[in-house]
Amino acid sequence: MPPTLAQTTTLSTRGMLWASIAYTAWGFFPLFWQLLKSLSPYEVVAHRVIWSLVFYAGLVQVRGQWPQVQNFLLRARDPRLLLASALIFANWLLYIWAVTSGHVLESSLGYFITPLVSTVLGACVLRERLARLQKIAFVMATVGVLLMAWNVGRAPWIALGLAATFSLYGLVRKVLPGEPMAMSFIETLVSLPAALVMAVIWRMESSVTLTPTLGLWLVLGGAVTGFPLLMFALAAKELPLTVLSFFQYLAPTFQFISAVFIFHESMTGRLHGFVWIWLALAVFSAHLWRAHRESQLRRA
Repeated sequence: MPPTLAQTTTLSTRGMLWASIAYTAWGFFPLFWQLLKSLSPYEVVAHRVIWSLVFYAGLVQVRGQWPQVQNFLLRARDPRLLLASALIFANWLLYIWAVTSGHVLESSLGYFITPLVSTVLGACVLRERLARLQKIAFVMATVGVLLMAWNVGRAPWIALGLAATFSLYGLVRKVLPGEPMAMSFIETLVSLPAALVMAVIWRMESSVTLTPTLGLWLVLGGAVTGFPLLMFALAAKELPLTVLSFFQYLAPTFQFISAVFIFHESMTGRLHGFVWIWLALAVFSAHLWRAHRESQLRRA
């Protein structure tokens, strides 16, 4: 029996709640990682991998996906899996270094432009056609980045690095087979040897005493990493991608608010660039909304 209108509305509302939780949590990530700024970013990322793996293992157990993990590992010889692990590892490292070094504002810029970079990668690599509004949005975002580079006196390398690594990671994950949660466990497992070596080396080199409080934050970093991903996976099952994509701007928006009003980072030389990028996102969102409405009309 098809769901009633009330049931459909409930599912949609629940999906939007989960999406809001996921992207809001990602948006306030800088507040958590600031608790670990006394440690090296390399040590923090190493522990993030280790404890994320523990968290993912718990999720795989709860969802009964060990057969999927085992089957994939038995036949996995795909170099794209190693590439995905390397990209997300690099993204985590750059992000944690940025937010613990006073570059929260530029990290938010990176995730503002990520959807636009992903769109261009889809066009160049997957041969997806760019609509006119998507092309306009990309040009406007490019103007914003160039303006920021001109006014600040350097290219926003942190933002570009975050956008490039996460967009490429998304591209690789798109073409990899497997259920998302099980694949997250596997790609984190691939990074485990390097993470263990880094954790030992940086602990030996560090002059910072690893107190019980710092240890607790490191362990909780696994849940902080994995919980929003679970919320996202649940939301993705109940919301169309075109609707879910609007929520992705919550995270960099909250990061921007944190940077300006909590960490008091200066907007000098950056405001004009951000304005252009926000306008680009408005155009990009207008395209997504129009495409979604046209799809609904065709189904009707």
